[in-house]
Amino acid sequence: MVSVAPEMVLELVLLTPGDIRRLVPAAFEFLWRTILSREHGASYRHVDGHGIDCLAGETAYQIYHHQGASWPVVQAKFRDDLHAVERARARALFHFSKFVFVSTFGFQDPAHRAWFEARKARALPLRVTAWGEEQLCSQLARHPDLASQFGLTDAVPVEGRHVRADDVVELPPEAVTILEKLLAAPDETLTLADLRAHSDFAYSGSADDFELLLRSLQRLGFIRVVDAAGEAALLPEIRVIFQRPSPPSASVVAVARLLAAGKAYLERRNRRVRRP
Repeated sequence: MVSVAPEMVLELVLLTPGDIRRLVPAAFEFLWRTILSREHGASYRHVDGHGIDCLAGETAYQIYHHQGASWPVVQAKFRDDLHAVERARARALFHFSKFVFVSTFGFQDPAHRAWFEARKARALPLRVTAWGEEQLCSQLARHPDLASQFGLTDAVPVEGRHVRADDVVELPPEAVTILEKLLAAPDETLTLADLRAHSDFAYSGSADDFELLLRSLQRLGFIRVVDAAGEAALLPEIRVIFQRPSPPSASVVAVARLLAAGKAYLERRNRRVRRP
């Protein structure tokens, strides 16, 4: 159980592009979506089409982990997404004035940068820019709880700065929904299939996003994922649980259980929401 102290040292997370390269593609995409959702609030919208991953304010974002792909592959991806974005804007499917291509490919080579700048100029009046690993490092410095949830680096204490303990972790709405569904369930336990069906992920969000949320909640000690025999099913091997075929007789079903720290988080959050 997580102890609740009146205050604790604020953590400063120092990240480098090397840390970002440790992220699997699903984690890279999930982190960016979570950050953009936090930063833009109600204006954030997940699209996943027309060359757009999400919209926030007047900006369309495409999030792409190139997974070491060659330059021609990255060229084709950017070109196709930009064309799709321009068509969507011309047809007024969405309202935005800027397109941000968020990628692990840095366009650092002079030839790559020149090619990108030429496409950028042609796209005007649509403003086009590219964000890379450095931008994610900067954003994660503003959201150290996300960096720690994904084990990117050790936190470095900053002397003399304090925040309340219940303000240190700020979960995305989808993660809060998972905790609330578990709290309302019999024995505060649900199978992973039922948990996803009873949450927002039944209608939106990918299986990878759901897995990553469960991994984050388990790292925080808010939930525990176990199989039918009560053995811990440690993430990220949760993908194996989803794909595991059911034996003809005694099937193995993975479940998530709410832990005391998760209940305490919900209680603190509810007090904070009710506070005038």
